[in-house]
Amino acid sequence: NVLGFHCKQWYQRRVRAMREYEKQLKLERMPFPCDCTVEDKCSAESNCINRVLLTECPPGCKWGEACQNQRFQRRSYPDTKLVKTEGRGWGMIALQPINEGEFVQEYVGEIIDEQEVARRLLYYQATGVTDYYILTVENSRIIDAKPKANNARFMNHSCDPNCETQKWNVCGLTCIGLFAKRAIG
Repeated sequence: NVLGFHCKQWYQRRVRAMREYEKQLKLERMPFPCDCTVEDKCSAESNCINRVLLTECPPGCKWGEACQNQRFQRRSYPDTKLVKTEGRGWGMIALQPINEGEFVQEYVGEIIDEQEVARRLLYYQATGVTDYYILTVENSRIIDAKPKANNARFMNHSCDPNCETQKWNVCGLTCIGLFAKRAIG
């Protein structure tokens, strides 16, 4: 049908435009070669230039598997578990101690633009949906963790939060990580 054809063309143009945008960003934000020593291997205690700039070391870091600044790429998360909470729906708890400043988990979901956010919020409101998980990465890149996500979407809001979001450059793309503001567990 004609409407389906136009929707498919629009979707394909949108995907191509997003891929081109991501290629351009990647070229502009490649990590620096670090000068870390054999003792620190890009750890939190090092003076790794990439870590200081909230940039992960590239896959070709000279420290290879020993590099401690590739947590997003390796999905190096502490052990956690989803639990049903009283009056707050689902939540995530730590199954091991998490140190202040430690990477807890990447916030992932479907990448959408501002127009799609507006459309979805209207839809959520019209259908009575009260739980949604929208987080802005950049002006034209917004994460909606409702339809597709990992467990990070269940980290509940708090008036006294124990985690914070940080934007990191990972292989040229901006990623959102949740990091411990204080020791947990």
